[in-house]
Amino acid sequence: MDALHTNQLFNTEFNRMNGIYRILTQKYSMPECQFWILYALYEKRKPLTQSELKEYLISPKQTIHSSIQKLMEQNFITLTKTHGKKKYFSLTEEGRKLAEETVGTVQKKEILAFEGFSEEEREQFISLLSRYCDLLEKESL
Repeated sequence: MDALHTNQLFNTEFNRMNGIYRILTQKYSMPECQFWILYALYEKRKPLTQSELKEYLISPKQTIHSSIQKLMEQNFITLTKTHGKKKYFSLTEEGRKLAEETVGTVQKKEILAFEGFSEEEREQFISLLSRYCDLLEKESL
C-alpha cells in the first residue's frame, strides 16, 4: 500500500474514532471540551493547572478557560490551590461521581477495545502511533 492510500485510510479511521467520542459526549449531554477536562482530571487523579489541561487537550486557552468556568458553575470542578500565578483544578465530589459515570464508562470501553489486541499488538500500535506523531510533528514544525 502506498503512503497516499495509507494516509486516506488513516484519516478515515481517525475521523471515525473522533465521531465515536463525539457521539459519547452527546450521549452524556456534555460539550466535548468539558468531557475531556473531566477525563484528564479523572485519569490523572490529581489537581491540574489550566496549562496542563491545555497541553493534555491541545485546545485553545480560551476554550479551556470557558469550559473550566462552566464546570465550576456546575460544581463539578473547583480551584483547589494556587502557587504563585498557578491555579490548580480538581474534581469535586459531584464531579467525581459524574466522571465515574461518564469518563469511567468510556475508559472501560477503551480498555475492552485494547483487550481485543494481543500484548504485542498493543505495544506495536502505541509504538507506531508515537512514531507517526513524531514524524508528522517533524514535518509540520
